[in-house]
Amino acid sequence: MMLLIAWFGRRGLGERASRLAGYLTVILALTALLGLLWAIWLHRHDRGLVASHEAAIGAAVATASSSAEAAANANDLVRASDRAAADQQLRDAINDATAKDPDAVHRPAGPAVRAVVDGLRRH
Repeated sequence: MMLLIAWFGRRGLGERASRLAGYLTVILALTALLGLLWAIWLHRHDRGLVASHEAAIGAAVATASSSAEAAANANDLVRASDRAAADQQLRDAINDATAKDPDAVHRPAGPAVRAVVDGLRRH
């Protein structure tokens, strides 16, 4: 503080003005230092908040995606079992037709039968 007062005195200010300028300089320097410390704290605090919010959002997304994936897998299993049952029914129908009339199985199919078979193929 005394160095500031002496420095202002050498610059041509009177004793009273030098003291006032010295005190004002110290107050401004402390205010700037406190402002800088507050800005650093605020920056770190905000980074921490953003990181915690991103972690919470990431956890929510992971939970939602895993539950959606589990539901999709369950639906796939249901569809696969439905397809297997339909395939088994078709095989049983073919086997029954072959057992009942083996000669008719080897004859050419008519347009109505072809339409049914094409429908089954698309299904």
